[in-house]
Formats: sequence, structure tokens, C-alpha cells
Amino acid sequence: MPREINRWAMYPRKTATASLPEVLKMEVTTKANELIETGLKPKYIQPPPENPQFNYIVDIYGKWYHKAFYFCADYRVAGPHPIEPGFEAKFATFSSLLYALHQPVDTIIHRPDGGRVHRNDPR
Repeated sequence: MPREINRWAMYPRKTATASLPEVLKMEVTTKANELIETGLKPKYIQPPPENPQFNYIVDIYGKWYHKAFYFCADYRVAGPHPIEPGFEAKFATFSSLLYALHQPVDTIIHRPDGGRVHRNDPR
């Protein structure tokens, strides 16, 4: 059963965090684009199959969303009459909070079953 909120209690507001420096964003974007162009695209993007039975990757790119950098893949949907021709899937995240603290990067890899794998996890 969810906990009820006390309407008479005061709850502190969330504090705003500082934005990332543009130099850091540019450096991360440059290195990520280099990795995408030299490593990920040649390995995972292939010409579309003649008779596709499964969804396939057509593009890999990176983008910033708030304070995190995401690696994304564009997929095309197989089948004669798809509802949508394609979709986007985020498959890795660089958390920028650790960049701001000048600590090692925390990489989160999204598994197909919905789970997550933390690269800097001590386990």
C-alpha cells in the first residue's frame, strides 16, 4: 500500500544543480562521435536485408538529454504494414554528474530484457 502524503508537512524543494561546462560537453560529444564512426557503425550497421523478418539498425548516434549523454540506435520495423516505420532505442548512458565531480565515468548499459548493467559496479 503506498504511503500517504501528509498535506500539512513542508517538503523541501529540489535544489537546482549547476549545468555542465560547454567545453566538457563538446569534448564528450567529439569523443563519442569518433567512437560511433570508427567502432560502432562499421560493426553494427549493415545493408538492409532483402526480406526482413526482424527489426534492423539503420543509424547509431549520440545525444544529450539533460545532464546525461545517450548512445542511441534508430531501427526500422520489419513487416509489410508497420504502425510506425521506425523507432529509437537508447542503449548506453554516460552520467554527467560524475563528469562534474571529476570522478570516473559511470557507464550504464541497457540490456534487452529491461535490466541495467553498471560498468563501475564493484561486483
